[in-house]
Amino acid sequence: MSRWGVSLGQKTTIRTREEIEAAICGFTVADYARLESAARYFGRGSSVDTGDLVQEALVRALDDRRSCPADVPIMRFLIGVIRSLASGEREKDALRHPADASEAVGEDGDVLEIQDLGPDAEAILIRDEEDARIRAAFFTLFDDDPVAQDILVGIMEGLTAEELRELTGLDVTAYNTKRRLMRRRIDKKFPAGWKS
Repeated sequence: MSRWGVSLGQKTTIRTREEIEAAICGFTVADYARLESAARYFGRGSSVDTGDLVQEALVRALDDRRSCPADVPIMRFLIGVIRSLASGEREKDALRHPADASEAVGEDGDVLEIQDLGPDAEAILIRDEEDARIRAAFFTLFDDDPVAQDILVGIMEGLTAEELRELTGLDVTAYNTKRRLMRRRIDKKFPAGWKS
């Protein structure tokens, strides 16, 4: 599996606990602010505290419950752990507080038939596989630019420009410059747009 969930037929080298610990010990105040910002964003809609998300991500990174591929920067890895933890908390919240069952009862007291209008499992699988292929193709374009990869992850997660600037630590000018450079590289690689 690649770091983006796509099997590339290559063996993945994992960072050691010592490497992760050394990187975390070297974090600056700005690095911790970036983790807090990610936790605030991804933690929206869950009952978990921002500080708890960051703390749990650090604990899981250090106790080997999460493996960090050697080619993934520690910061991006930790943000991914935060995103995963927040998603899990939202799922737990949904199970603890299911939607009110009375919503399925009509005004006259009859139970309403609820249709599942969502996509079927096969359509979801196909969509997820295509998403993984697209992510892998785009991330490969920016192997030499971790900030561009962070922006790409944020875009795919629906972050706003302001949230992306806060997450990456870029000011408006630097962010706009980076986005133009990204667009040029993407347009050069895919001049006719994405072709499956």
